[in-house]
Amino acid sequence: MDRTRPRLRPAWLGLLTDTGWTGLVLGVCLLAMAALPCRGRAQEQSAQAVHARQDPAALSAAAEKYLRTQLAYIPGVLNIAMDPPQVQNLAPCAELFPFVPEPIHIRARMSVGVRCAAPQAWTTYVQATVSIAGHYYVAAHQLGMGQILQASDLVVHQADLVSLPPDVVLDLSQAIGMKLASAMMTGQMLRTDNLRSAMYIQRGQSVQLVVNGRGFQVSSEGKAVSSAGPGERIQVRIANGQIISGVVGRSGEVQVPL
Repeated sequence: MDRTRPRLRPAWLGLLTDTGWTGLVLGVCLLAMAALPCRGRAQEQSAQAVHARQDPAALSAAAEKYLRTQLAYIPGVLNIAMDPPQVQNLAPCAELFPFVPEPIHIRARMSVGVRCAAPQAWTTYVQATVSIAGHYYVAAHQLGMGQILQASDLVVHQADLVSLPPDVVLDLSQAIGMKLASAMMTGQMLRTDNLRSAMYIQRGQSVQLVVNGRGFQVSSEGKAVSSAGPGERIQVRIANGQIISGVVGRSGEVQVPL
């Protein structure tokens, strides 16, 4: 007689009917699907961090602000139009450092450099179109060499100052009371290289020599062999042909110390 007792089946195993197995599999699938969006979001955030770029508006604004500061000394209405900067390969920058190569040459098209030190070092350049609406001065009538300028000798004209030579006179006070180094035709632009101090002595000009000694002073006349302004050394030929060196004084005389 077989007295072997029948094996007992665990109670939980009875729960895993066909329907139970299906539910278990379904639950595992749902858990896996719930984890996928989290992983997807993490990958997306990582990709965004890798492909983050410098804000082009901030880059352009920094370059324009710097350029306006550098050109603020020019009298007139300054207009700057920045080209869209190229930022495809530029990482976001904590602090931007604009610069312009020295010396600054004002042109209709200018380039502003921008450096970034951190978190990733890079340098780029932004192009700008520049114009300055202002006024300059021309001769109101024919002016002779050596003539002392008055306000009535000049007429104001309007123009884009960027298109004019860099030494054009923009401030009338720079010209009044100055002496012309060369003659000017009517309508000719006044430039700073044609202005001399009223006390400026030109070569061939008759000058007064003042010889200063201990307890005496002697005056005579001569002709300038060179040109010079107040405080500068000059050579003068006197009547006997001798050439004497001296210093141009504040009143246009030539001081000759002994």
